[in-house]
Parts: sequence; C-alpha cells; structure tokens
Amino acid sequence: MSLAHIDMSQFPEALHRTVRQWCVWREIYLRHTGRRIGLLSSDPESFDYWYAWPPKMATPTELRLGLASNENSYLVAEDGCFYLESEERGSRGRDMTFTNFPDAEKAVLFSLADVARSVNNLDSLDLLWYREGLHPRVTLTNLEPEKEFSQKFGIIVDQEPAYRGWMTQSGATVFSHVVVLTYEELDARLREGVPPGWFTLELVES
Repeated sequence: MSLAHIDMSQFPEALHRTVRQWCVWREIYLRHTGRRIGLLSSDPESFDYWYAWPPKMATPTELRLGLASNENSYLVAEDGCFYLESEERGSRGRDMTFTNFPDAEKAVLFSLADVARSVNNLDSLDLLWYREGLHPRVTLTNLEPEKEFSQKFGIIVDQEPAYRGWMTQSGATVFSHVVVLTYEELDARLREGVPPGWFTLELVES
C-alpha cells in the first residue's frame, strides 16, 4: 500500500473527486517508470513528490493538473461553460468545451485514466472508441461549416435541444462513448483490465 498526502482544503468541494482521481491515476501512471509517490520528497506540494506538479487552483476558476515536467492540464470555468485546456512548454490551448460540469468532470477522468492505461501497455479506450465510431445515441453538428477543416463539432445526446459541448470531430467521436455513461460507469470501465493490486494508494487528506 502507498501513502500520499493532499491538502483538500484548497479546492472547492465540487472538485474533490477530480483531485482524488488525479492522485489515484498518477500512481498507476508511474508504474511504467518504476517510481513511487513520495520517494524523492516529503513535501506533497512539490514536483518531486508526485513527479508532476500536484493539483492546484491556478486561479479561483482554474484547476491545474500536472502531467509531466512541461505539461499541465486545466479545467476552467468561464462564462457558464467548462473548458479543458492543455499546456506544453508554456504554450496553452483550449481542447474541449462543455456546457455542464458533470460532462467536463467525466472528460478529465477519461483523459487521466486513459493515458495511465496506455503508458502501462493496457488497452486504450481512446483508440478503441475512435475505431468504433460515433455512439448511436449521439449526433454531431459541424459548427464551422464555412471552414475546410473545422475544429468545432457540437455534441447532442438523445436528440436533446442543446449541445453538451463542442470539440474536434475525432475528439467528439471518442467522447460520444464517454458522455452516455454515468461517472460511476465510466470509472468502472476505465478500471477494467487494470490489475486490482495496482490500486494501492491511500490518500491522507487535510
């Protein structure tokens, strides 16, 4: 069993589940490197503790999640929407937009877990679901038809009157399989094929 410390008091309660999942899947991610959380440093706020920058509120409306030395992911709340942004070597871009928090929360979980699965040579659901194509309950609308290579496709589930979000066509194809699941169903699906003994992290929250 691994022990890790995290200060949850710095995060809004709505983000606690995402922060916990980052910690869980960070341990899984590190397995392919042979590294263990907390070996290089006893300071859970440091890069060396997690081999990435730990979750932090970059601003009151931006959650930063470290991925590697020069890579971070952000969950941003702005103007009634929720955005997933990526940062690499100081360059930051917006990848996905969601009109509700639960879908954005699922997208973050999927991103964290699927990368951890892939680096450990476990099946990538991103690749699997892309090959399966659009989920039958989901339809896509090109929101930039005037562009030759549109990067904005709206997602509609079960013929709802409003878009759940928008992103690239390939991203929307994969996410169509995520959006139809509950958070709990997605979590269970992402854990399939991962050896149960890998989930050994015990979080000490303050």
